[in-house]
Amino acid sequence: MTLIEITVLLFTFGGILLGAQAGFNSADDLPGRVLGLLLGGVAGGGGGILATSLLMGGLLALGSFLEWWRPDYPRCRQGRCGTGAYSYRGSKEPTEADRHFQERMLREDFGLVVYCNCGDRYVTDPRRRRFLRVEADGSLHPFRRHRPLGRAWLPDEGA
Repeated sequence: MTLIEITVLLFTFGGILLGAQAGFNSADDLPGRVLGLLLGGVAGGGGGILATSLLMGGLLALGSFLEWWRPDYPRCRQGRCGTGAYSYRGSKEPTEADRHFQERMLREDFGLVVYCNCGDRYVTDPRRRRFLRVEADGSLHPFRRHRPLGRAWLPDEGA
């Protein structure tokens, strides 16, 4: 069972129980208590579903905002390629060295290896909010960074 399913069940059944209790306690005679129990349970269940919907909607809105807020790729080192000029493959047929480099980046817990249209190779480092330049020998050099809540790419002098 997923966390979403558990949340839906807990909020719905919790709403039913609270609504049924409130409805039951609102009347003095038995027929009124039974009617209050039923109506309170239905209203509480609806309230629980509404609360779940609001919670999930809020979490989705927060995730969407954070995804929008995260900066796109910076301009390349030569200044010619913008955000949309990066690809995940440098050539149609990646070489064995490219595959080994990408595997090394995964092992060392870096992000994606991207190529600009100029042919330069970069590595993303989302945990440290950095964009690293890759030399021909595979060594990494700081290129750009951004602040935790900032969207602008700043020069990176190193860690």
